[in-house]
Amino acid sequence: MTEKWEKTLKHALITGASRGIGAAMVKHFAKLNYNLTLCAQNEKRLNDFSDVIQQYHPDARIETIALDYNQPAAVDEACSNQFSLMPVPDVFFASAGVSVPDMLETPSLSWQKVYQVNVLSTIAICNLVSKRMAEAGGGHIFIMGSNSAYIHKGHSGAYGSSKAAIVHYAETLFHLMLKDKVKVTCLCPGLVNTDMTRDDLPFDEEEVIQTKDLVDTVQWVMGLSPGASIPSIRIQCTPLIVARNEASEQ
Repeated sequence: MTEKWEKTLKHALITGASRGIGAAMVKHFAKLNYNLTLCAQNEKRLNDFSDVIQQYHPDARIETIALDYNQPAAVDEACSNQFSLMPVPDVFFASAGVSVPDMLETPSLSWQKVYQVNVLSTIAICNLVSKRMAEAGGGHIFIMGSNSAYIHKGHSGAYGSSKAAIVHYAETLFHLMLKDKVKVTCLCPGLVNTDMTRDDLPFDEEEVIQTKDLVDTVQWVMGLSPGASIPSIRIQCTPLIVARNEASEQ
């Protein structure tokens, strides 16, 4: 096992790794011959997905961590053990997240879950990884924000406010870590064709942002020169922007 780590130069840690944007990033970094540490809540789905990736990339070392981001004690335990003991990742893609509809009608326990998963647990792991990357002399952290952080719609108020918090955190972390050669980029897409989005909103899958668009964005950001840093990127969903513009003109 140790020998495989030594054969591959790069290591990626990806949370929310079993579906959606996180799964797309797993496939991307596997193709680039990264060793992988994959984290998600659903252990069976995570392990099944890991097995599929391993079949296509037999030489990669893939480790899985089943972790419920909604359990603060479990996250603290994982930070003290798994995340502290694994090799320092060259890339950390923080994709774990949950969404709830509405704002005024959302129960307080749902608000707590949204903030625990999207903000507090994400920050706990990002802080640890940031320090380890700084000690190692560099790395790149990608944090999933959302265009919902910048708009004010009641149907996404709880989710959007949590993403506004994580965008602020990510951009602050960006400034803190530059001196240590750790780059931080927050990705803020609009409507993306993922399972989580389809659970909440009906849409034409071909007319919204695709997970490949996020992969291409990450590839572009990582291909920039050392002198270029991108704190955050908004990726708009074209049909939604057109609809809003037309509505404002009426």
